[in-house]
Amino acid sequence: MIAGNAGLALYLWAFFSLTAVATVIVISFFSTAILQRLERYSPAARRRFLWCMAGAPFFVGGVAIVVTLLPSMSHELGWALDHCHSHGNEHGHLCWYHPATFHVFSGLGLIALVSFLFLSLHAVSAVRKLWRHAQETRTLMSFATPGADGVYRLESDVPGAFTAGFLRPRKLITQGLEQALTPVELNVVQLHESVHVTRHDPLQVFLFKLFMQLFPRSVRMRLNGMFEVAVEQDADTFVAGQMQDRLIIATTLIKVSRLAARVSPQQWVSTSCHFGADALEQRICLLLDEKRYLPFPARTILAVLSLLTAVSVYYAETLHHYIEYFISH
Repeated sequence: MIAGNAGLALYLWAFFSLTAVATVIVISFFSTAILQRLERYSPAARRRFLWCMAGAPFFVGGVAIVVTLLPSMSHELGWALDHCHSHGNEHGHLCWYHPATFHVFSGLGLIALVSFLFLSLHAVSAVRKLWRHAQETRTLMSFATPGADGVYRLESDVPGAFTAGFLRPRKLITQGLEQALTPVELNVVQLHESVHVTRHDPLQVFLFKLFMQLFPRSVRMRLNGMFEVAVEQDADTFVAGQMQDRLIIATTLIKVSRLAARVSPQQWVSTSCHFGADALEQRICLLLDEKRYLPFPARTILAVLSLLTAVSVYYAETLHHYIEYFISH
């Protein structure tokens, strides 16, 4: 048994884990319907919606912890009296003043241990991937020649253009691709990669996939795939706004794809954004489609989240007692 604030921390960790898993289950159950509705939104809006889905388990878990501790915090700040006197010793207390004893060999103890091991293993895996990406990028950049236009060129006949690097992303293009494109087509590729650099898209893709590790494999694969496509489509849309000719971008995508299909696939560096590498048909359809897509309803989302948070805070005392009763039984 672990008493004191250490026991309280373990209770909160276990409850955070349960809440996060419950959120993942709900999102996974409705994921198919959600993804179908997301097709009506612009690529930029889809990216934001997907980030909301990826971060929802952590947000809901965080709100649950705040609700659990709010009565104690209110007493600490002088806003309310000690809430524990309202229910006496009917069940365990989750507050700073009367922390419950955490039983290690229990269902909650098992949940706390499993969730800690799960996150620890993925944290180690994430560090290894970060190290691998850094090493691959460093090695690749040692063979690249920087240009006055900010593009790094690789002496390779294999056609390729991509953005690599997390904290300091750089756009790279091979001589094989550069020699095969016209100046206009080359400008399309460079503008596209510049968008990835500005938005740190390689890092965003890496972090999104890291957050999605909580979800089941089938759901995770679909959400990861939609996010990667949205990233590329978002860059295409920005370039289209700069050039005012979507047909040129579409034909460039097809040309680069056909050039790449003539040689063996080349993965220059892990977790990078490649021009023309993902969902070619979807990207071309978006460029040539005259349909107006919906923007991200930021105000509505913020209003809903604010309302849910306010309701949770208002009923914090009641929810707090339910949580205490739940973990005590």
